[in-house]
Amino acid sequence: MIAISNNLTVITSKMTKPSYCHSGSLGDIIYALPVCKHFGKGDFFVKLHSIEYTTTKYGYRPEHVSEVHRRQLTVEAFNNLAPLLESQPYINAVVSTDDSALEVMYDLDKFRGVMWRTFEGNYLESYFKTFNIPYTAQDIITPWLIASKTPISPIIVTRTFRYRNLNSEATWQKFTQIPNFSTLATFVGLDDEYEDFKQAFNVNISHYKPKDFLDLACVINAADHIISNQTFVYSLAQGLGKATSLECIPDRPLARNECYFPRPDNYYF
Repeated sequence: MIAISNNLTVITSKMTKPSYCHSGSLGDIIYALPVCKHFGKGDFFVKLHSIEYTTTKYGYRPEHVSEVHRRQLTVEAFNNLAPLLESQPYINAVVSTDDSALEVMYDLDKFRGVMWRTFEGNYLESYFKTFNIPYTAQDIITPWLIASKTPISPIIVTRTFRYRNLNSEATWQKFTQIPNFSTLATFVGLDDEYEDFKQAFNVNISHYKPKDFLDLACVINAADHIISNQTFVYSLAQGLGKATSLECIPDRPLARNECYFPRPDNYYF
């Protein structure tokens, strides 16, 4: 069940089963889902337009909250995300709320008090540390998302304007020079990102526009390899256990990078 409510405080105060909430962003929510899988099936509340409130609550100054984050999470983003969340076996109802102070059994936003505060490393381990869940090598290789498969291309590519590394562009160029790359690969992302990618690397590949994020996950799950920078698509690829190549941000060592998952089928550049 997907629902929208403006005031859920009374409802959640009576809950005895697991319940979860998150303010975003989108990738942060995907990396938080193993916590739900660990504690058991429950309702998942998505707080709309609450990232600025949440981040300042955990010590970030307002000027450090990017304009992109201030715009999240929107109703449109929720509508795209909800089908994917609802399809996971450890989630019951998916509910959006405008109540920034909503209290539930497991407030997944609490990871912001751990990540880059007392811990630097991948998102998954930061959530486990936040909720005192043992983190093992098995967790690195175990997928936490399920999705069917919609075959589009063996290679799925995306590159957002944020989180780029200029030193990685030569590697991107090598990828686009793979024989038959233009027929093997499909781009997923916004129109302007797609046009920029084609122009930057002088390559003409197809562009797939998913109807929602469940559709996107199904396309990713059917692919053999995902090439991305540090963005939402990459979080889906990790959640599905796919082979990936990641353009890493340049200002953090790999071992301390929030998107570093040391699996043999993950490549970083």
